[in-house]
Amino acid sequence: MLPLSIRFHKLILALLVFVVAHAYCQECRCVTIQECGDGGGLIKPRHNATAICNEGLYYCCLILATVQPSPKCGIHDPASIPGFAYGVGNVALYREFPWLVKILGKDGQYLGSGALIDSHRVLTVAHLFQNHKPHSVVVGMHTEVARVVESTEHKDFNWVNLSNDVTILYLERNSLNLGELFPLVGKVCLPHEEEFLQGGKNCVLSTFGENGYPIIRKIKMSLLSGQDCQDQFRRTGKLGPGFHLNKKSFICAGGSEPGQDACEGHGGSPLVCKIDGRFYLAGLVSWGVTKGDCSDRGNFPGVYLNVAHYAGWIRDN
Repeated sequence: MLPLSIRFHKLILALLVFVVAHAYCQECRCVTIQECGDGGGLIKPRHNATAICNEGLYYCCLILATVQPSPKCGIHDPASIPGFAYGVGNVALYREFPWLVKILGKDGQYLGSGALIDSHRVLTVAHLFQNHKPHSVVVGMHTEVARVVESTEHKDFNWVNLSNDVTILYLERNSLNLGELFPLVGKVCLPHEEEFLQGGKNCVLSTFGENGYPIIRKIKMSLLSGQDCQDQFRRTGKLGPGFHLNKKSFICAGGSEPGQDACEGHGGSPLVCKIDGRFYLAGLVSWGVTKGDCSDRGNFPGVYLNVAHYAGWIRDN
């Protein structure tokens, strides 16, 4: 029989293993060493704890200790880097928009942008996928790639007038560990329903430039009320006095000075507004009336998906 002091220390060690394993692991059980070796390296023996398991069995746990808790939504840690253009002019700071996502087709072609709303979902606009299906997304200043495994388009999306222009992309599970990837990758906050209808809030649009150019650019702008936006568009030659803005599907922003608008290739780019120190997703670039090549964006507002209106639909999907 083992001396009392050795048995006591062995019991203490077994109890410590038990406590630590259950604090950091999803599942622990007594199994053979062969069973414990399965799981592609995720399942490992913690200790041959005879005080817990019968002789010949190992206390085996699914290791999740390396998974850090996901950071809160809508936070970032921007930085400037000496010798680089980050933060110069309208170029975004390094890590300024960790939720900005580039969406690629099967052959790697740039389709548009979106916003990361959690570790496995990207919110974007439906009209991007008329000719190509989304295959993968690039996040985190072009450092992380995740495969798109499924998508859900709003059932009432209208190709003609772009009402309900919203799609959710589902990423391969466990491809993005936000706890480890932050601050390069982070999620944006979703607004409450009908949150941004009043207008007047100061917000910022982030884009990849024309046709997915890798430098992230930002445009500061204010939200307009639905009525102000409709009145401005009625004064344009393209839409005329009979134009009616769908105020449920869309919000408007920018246009107070030249260049305050998105252009071709910016579809799905997120417009965020800072509230109580955190960034909320107000809109996604949907359409506009100015030239698509960014050469002359004029003084008209851009039109964005009204994300707050679809908050319930997003939660349910």
